[in-house]
Amino acid sequence: MSDESPFGPRTLAVKGFLEAIQRLTIAQWREVIEAWRTTVTDAWHDAGSAVAAAVMQSDRREAREELLSELGDITRRMRWDGGEAGGNSTQAIESTAHYVASLAALALLVRDRLTRHEFEALYVPFVSVIPLATIDGVH
Repeated sequence: MSDESPFGPRTLAVKGFLEAIQRLTIAQWREVIEAWRTTVTDAWHDAGSAVAAAVMQSDRREAREELLSELGDITRRMRWDGGEAGGNSTQAIESTAHYVASLAALALLVRDRLTRHEFEALYVPFVSVIPLATIDGVH
């Protein structure tokens, strides 16, 4: 992969997503996590398996590692407590946000290899805070 396209054919969408998550507020992250909790089903897990297979079949392992590294850097830099008092499970918010964002970002990475249903299962927690049209215009 070139430096201009570190995420292969989906570079623009992945970069758009990474930029967008950096602008989310703690309230928006809580919204994402709540949406995720209501959508974790067998379809969610099946879609996660489909992403793993798609990464391998498309030979995007290096892109996956770069993406997860960047995502880790982003989530570590965020101020998860939002200036609020302690004891509000900010560690749980950070960990869950990282997990949910990782699967959505990986789904974007291999979107061209997933069914619409698989992709949507993993991206749905972000639809209200990062509409797809704002990052790549492809539905």
